[in-house]
Amino acid sequence: IDGGGHQATSLEFFLKNFPNADQFQTHSFEINPDFEKYFKPHIDYKNHFFYNMAIWTEDGEIQFYKMDGESSTVSSHSYSRHNATVRSIDFSKWLINNFKKEDYIVLKLDIEGAEFSVLPKMFEDNTIDLIDELFIEFHYGKRKNTSIELSLSILEKLIFQYNLEPKRWNATGKDISTDKIELDWRLCRDLEKEKPNSDFGRRWKKIKDYFGFEKYSKGMPIYSPKEKEKK
Repeated sequence: IDGGGHQATSLEFFLKNFPNADQFQTHSFEINPDFEKYFKPHIDYKNHFFYNMAIWTEDGEIQFYKMDGESSTVSSHSYSRHNATVRSIDFSKWLINNFKKEDYIVLKLDIEGAEFSVLPKMFEDNTIDLIDELFIEFHYGKRKNTSIELSLSILEKLIFQYNLEPKRWNATGKDISTDKIELDWRLCRDLEKEKPNSDFGRRWKKIKDYFGFEKYSKGMPIYSPKEKEKK
């Protein structure tokens, strides 16, 4: 499931590089209708489906904003140049209606900050339990509700409650691997400023201990302990 399909780079990389990709049914969601043309070569692929819709927390319509000709978001910003309306779906409900626990689901989310609304809804509905692998690009600070508390609690639930490591996804589709972890460098930067004995400091240390590093610096790779065990 390709959340934030952009110009089909993620889909194309998946089909070329993911193990047994030809056995997967693929679903791409992209809110910018200008990008639908990039998916047309794949529409004839019997197992591919494209949706000009926003992954969201409810069915209906939602405004989206074109920021730079490349990215689009459901968050309003001063640098957003254009806005339009697109259909939205309750992503949790869509998952329940289309899949079952026995399905192997790989979810990629690059939805420009909407993950901070979508993921809590998935926790609430327990649809996150349907996901076997999560590739994501977090956008800490991109929306008004992306506090340290919310971002940290999402990481804690993914890692410790659902055993679902957030794997790194680069928007260019050129840096996608099963062993690198996505924590968002801006969040890590802010957490590193917290006092070790504070609530945030203790919780951050637990995450650092899990991934096996003592101090975060921008650009440093973080690796999955589960993938290390496999090797």
